[in-house]
Amino acid sequence: MDGQRYAMHANGPLVLLALDCGGIRGVCELVILDEIMRQVQSGLGLGDLPKPCDYFHLIGGTGTGGLIALLLGRFQMDTQEALRVYNDLAGAIFSKGNQKWKFQDGAFKATTVEAKVKELVASRDTGEFMMDSATTPEMGKAFVCAMPATNMAHPRRFRTYPARNLASANCSIWEAVRATSVAPTFFKRIAIGEEGRAKEEFVDGSTGCSNPSQEVLEEARNIFGEKRGFCCLVSVGAGHPGTIEQSKPDAFQKMLPRNVVDSLRKITTSCQDAALRLNWRFRRQNNLYFRFNVSQCAGSISLEEWKKTNEIESQTKSYMEETEVTDAIDRLVKLLCAPVESGHFIGDVCQS
Repeated sequence: MDGQRYAMHANGPLVLLALDCGGIRGVCELVILDEIMRQVQSGLGLGDLPKPCDYFHLIGGTGTGGLIALLLGRFQMDTQEALRVYNDLAGAIFSKGNQKWKFQDGAFKATTVEAKVKELVASRDTGEFMMDSATTPEMGKAFVCAMPATNMAHPRRFRTYPARNLASANCSIWEAVRATSVAPTFFKRIAIGEEGRAKEEFVDGSTGCSNPSQEVLEEARNIFGEKRGFCCLVSVGAGHPGTIEQSKPDAFQKMLPRNVVDSLRKITTSCQDAALRLNWRFRRQNNLYFRFNVSQCAGSISLEEWKKTNEIESQTKSYMEETEVTDAIDRLVKLLCAPVESGHFIGDVCQS
């Protein structure tokens, strides 16, 4: 993005992005974002695919949505690169070879998550910690939600930027990914703490904030100030709970906990409940809130659904061809190309 356009976006009204905990199906979110950014590219006549970090002031996510938030914000990837990296990570993390016996803590080996994220960090000149002291961009700030075991009423936010008067440990990137990805049915707990301080244990990050839209709104108010102009909030999910069915398990899957599938159901249901509350809040205000959530996403849940990337992408693209979705994308793209003041401050939006 050229300097003039970047300054226009950076100083303009807030454009926010919230990414649900999508479990194995998190790729849906990137497919939707990729289409949106391609349309921005076309609308502005750009030669290269634009990066979300240049168009969203703040990106927040939980679980796989948290991982995507870091790919787009901390690593400043475009959506095509993020798709490639995400599929590589998912292939390693959710593969049969990374599954554990049912009596062990979590269905998948957490060490693989750590190793793959460290490998990603090592391949890029971005530093290993969440906050990079060398740069503090005005756009593309990112955070992930994690749930402290001692206070599950208040999710912890691991940020890629310093925030005045807000506590935030500058942990390593792999620790933040592990913390937001913790779920009793997927990965074991993790304890995080800065050197010389007591470590804090984190549990299921999707509990209470599987849809982090409210967290994103509140964070934006805290870091940008209550009187900052607000443009819109974009919330992206990874599938409607009504489409989730359990496929017939293979011999290996029968040895794994049934609650892995139950956990996915709870996550998607929780995401949808939060989305419905926001739909009601913004029901009389056009173009302030955009919710994208695939209504027909790869019929059944399986622990090896990461292999169905082509099928999931195909069904996600079919969803985006629905008239109502196409109209919403068109309206959003116009705002991303030229953000306009909505007449609302972020402080007012949080309180409405």
